Amino acid sequence: MHSNSSKSKADKKISLKSLQKEHDKIEQELQELEVILEDKEFNHSNFLHVFKKVCDLWDSHETKEKYFFESLNAREMGIPVDTLHFNNPELRGHKKVLQEAIKSGSEFELKVALETDGRMLIGKLRRDIRNDNELYYKALREARG
Repeated sequence: MHSNSSKSKADKKISLKSLQKEHDKIEQELQELEVILEDKEFNHSNFLHVFKKVCDLWDSHETKEKYFFESLNAREMGIPVDTLHFNNPELRGHKKVLQEAIKSGSEFELKVALETDGRMLIGKLRRDIRNDNELYYKALREARG
């Protein structure tokens, strides 16, 4: 019972501002991934660190975002929650390809995966962030009446 009440308290602290700050953190890490992709000297350990950070931030963010919109009764406010992609299968697919390339131990395979799935993942995460931000502003306008 204690863990459920702790979770409820944590859920109440989720705000549009905190979600937007998380978008900013994710964007910073996406920029770092792009730098790694463009660098002539591939820094494997730096890539692993940044990729893990992006995945952790995004996973945590999706969970918070889902709770936030559920707590708002967003559908009743006219917010198209169906357009939100909690656990987006496209993103998960790109992530899995990159994880498999990491596991392969082949730097060539990893570089190929980064050039394709890595760049697609970055672009789609940015697209989702833009779409989410539009919904955040709609939620804010609706809340203010």
